[in-house]
Amino acid sequence: MRYVFKRLFGEEFKELVLLNLLTAALCLPVVTAGPALLALTGTMINILDNRCGLSRVKEFRSLFKEKFWKGVALEACVGAYGALLVWCVSLARAVPRGSGILLAAVMLAGFLAAIVSVCLTAVLAGTELKFGEALWNAACLALGRLPRAALAAAFAYGLGYAAILLYPISVLLYVILMISCTQVLVVAALWPALDELILPDSDGAA
Repeated sequence: MRYVFKRLFGEEFKELVLLNLLTAALCLPVVTAGPALLALTGTMINILDNRCGLSRVKEFRSLFKEKFWKGVALEACVGAYGALLVWCVSLARAVPRGSGILLAAVMLAGFLAAIVSVCLTAVLAGTELKFGEALWNAACLALGRLPRAALAAAFAYGLGYAAILLYPISVLLYVILMISCTQVLVVAALWPALDELILPDSDGAA
């Protein structure tokens, strides 16, 4: 984590603010939120892996175009799974017997999905893998490096929940820096596993 924090927070702080502003602006149309998040995370990963060009903004724009449809697919996948979990919760509460077991199963599925979704964002952002291959690698990464993957998910969803609690003050914070900070924490938690298992051979499985 120290390397990630030193490189991104120490050497790239001004760029993080600028990239955060770009990401926040692109999140407004909603449909471009996924591609923007992949572009932001991909730029960070490329900086850490020494694959990023001198202009961070150009790198962001290039990745945004390159990963647009993967980002849209990510949004659709997360949205559909979230809707399915909500439906399962409603169904479990309507069942007269065994609702506790069903709710526990739904909570476990939601917990695992949250972890995999964070890993999937990093894998899609840092590699050229197809969506299905990236999803498989993300699932392997989440289960194989569960403590780190859980920490990354805690950063991502924990700060998101904090933003809801601090609304509307958090809106300004997220526009200025918090999106970038969240992704720095996520990448920092996953970086050893990404560097060891995913980035050296993006054509292989984790």
